[in-house]
Amino acid sequence: MMDKNGKGGRGEDAPLREMDTVPLDDDIDDDEEDEEEDFATPPAQPTTPAQQQEHEQEHEQKQKKEPASSAKAPARKKNPSSSGGSRGSSSSSGGHDPASGMAFHQQDDPHDADFEALPNVVKVKKEYEGHMGSTLGQSRQQTFTLPLGVAFPASEASTAPPISTEMDPSAPSPGENPNPYPYDANKHPLCKRIVDFLATEHLEGKTWKGGKSKTEIPKMALAKLLRGTKHDRKEVSEYFDSLSGPWGTMGSKHPLNSSGDYDYTAIGLAFILLNFDDAALPREIKYIIATRLMPPNATDPVLTVPKSLVSVLETENHLLMLNGSLYLFNLYATRARLAQPVDVSGLKSFLYVLLKEILRAGPWAYNSRPFLGHFIIALLVLHESCEPDFRHLCSKVLDFLVFCFALGSIDFRRRAPFRRKADHAGKPGLMDNALSAMSLVWAERAGIRHTAQSTDPRFLPISDKAIYAIAASCVP
Repeated sequence: MMDKNGKGGRGEDAPLREMDTVPLDDDIDDDEEDEEEDFATPPAQPTTPAQQQEHEQEHEQKQKKEPASSAKAPARKKNPSSSGGSRGSSSSSGGHDPASGMAFHQQDDPHDADFEALPNVVKVKKEYEGHMGSTLGQSRQQTFTLPLGVAFPASEASTAPPISTEMDPSAPSPGENPNPYPYDANKHPLCKRIVDFLATEHLEGKTWKGGKSKTEIPKMALAKLLRGTKHDRKEVSEYFDSLSGPWGTMGSKHPLNSSGDYDYTAIGLAFILLNFDDAALPREIKYIIATRLMPPNATDPVLTVPKSLVSVLETENHLLMLNGSLYLFNLYATRARLAQPVDVSGLKSFLYVLLKEILRAGPWAYNSRPFLGHFIIALLVLHESCEPDFRHLCSKVLDFLVFCFALGSIDFRRRAPFRRKADHAGKPGLMDNALSAMSLVWAERAGIRHTAQSTDPRFLPISDKAIYAIAASCVP
């Protein structure tokens, strides 16, 4: 999305305009873990090795005949308080030909080959692919995306800084580097409604455990910090101060790991740690979150389901949330001088491999409404909180996923009849997807506002995940 000057960002000067009314859901199911919605139609894949080889040859020939567009994308707004990187995302057309547009976006950045040749990256990629190809893995080593039917938005590959496995020693401490795009209640009425909806409920007495609380508590705390009243900030501080430790363990929940899923909570806590200054959240409370509530200080990537009897590849959203939380915790601990700099090369290498795979083959959970939402949230958290060299890759993946969602939503095609459970077959809701609510937030920043979106009470209960889009500066 762009503002009227062609720049990515908040669009402060763009007047709000109304778009055609789109009906909200008639029936909203609050239990997001029980319902799934198609994310995109899976591309038809070649069924034999010969067909696959023939397709790849045809695709390569087409790329040679019609090279990717060399048009430069609009420059991003620079983050004034960090070195060598940019906050926010912008994109431009990748050319009129769909194959060249997709190829331009998916192509490697100039320094990718050097990074992929590093021993740590080679090692973690081999281990990851080994789990994918195992009997109990979710093998898709031979899958690839087919060119889409329209030109794909292109990111600024030529401006990407080289990725390093080392931490950036020049990065300022979190207290000196607050989110440069604060939420503005006066200019964004929809965002204000969502923030107020989440911030109104009291944290006091909220149970610190799994279930819905695993995601509700970080979202409520984030909303209260965004609203920013003295009472809100005090309530958040007192609640975190009252907690003695994590409510569970990281990784997928299953009979042998019944306390799992804590990474759903940890990724939200990581966002709070790295994106609010000491005036919003006192340093002593951040210290409590970092030392009591964040996961153990591990530096090796986690690829398999914890406590399983045999080696089973972890699910996609857990891979990103779990390893992303560990990476961001180490980043915070180093910047806040809580610990000596540690070797995060393994974590950073795996996150790189995982995100590059998404660009190549799309998400595993392409048809999962709740789980894709959690993946997008983790990406937004990483984009806002990680080092500048890694932020560009997060931006590319966010652009890719949001574009696929937009393409699949044309003419209400996301009114999908399929649900994972038969009980939900009669609920073809349009707005019960995290990306639907996030898209309205991003549209409002660009000056586009739906006539009913800030007043219809049916929208608010399904808009909670959009709090991360409100707090983040990124606009895919």
